[in-house]
Amino acid sequence: MAARRIGDRLRHMLEAANAIERLAAGKTLEDFGAGPDLAAAVERYLERLSEASRHIPQELKQKHPEIDWRGVADIGNVHATPMTK
Repeated sequence: MAARRIGDRLRHMLEAANAIERLAAGKTLEDFGAGPDLAAAVERYLERLSEASRHIPQELKQKHPEIDWRGVADIGNVHATPMTK
């Protein structure tokens, strides 16, 4: 994979992680259950993070074994159930 595309994928991962952190800051589980928009936005960023991680070359992943690459990729496969009050 071209270095530029790898850089784009890593940037997508960082942007998604930053957005999740920003959206979740100071929020409670009740906040996420109060309306669908917040949870949907975080879910979408998790999907983007997961998808981008799947396009990182194995050689780069092996240089960073401290990252749970499988866990990052798999988080996009988790489907949330609606929260009830």
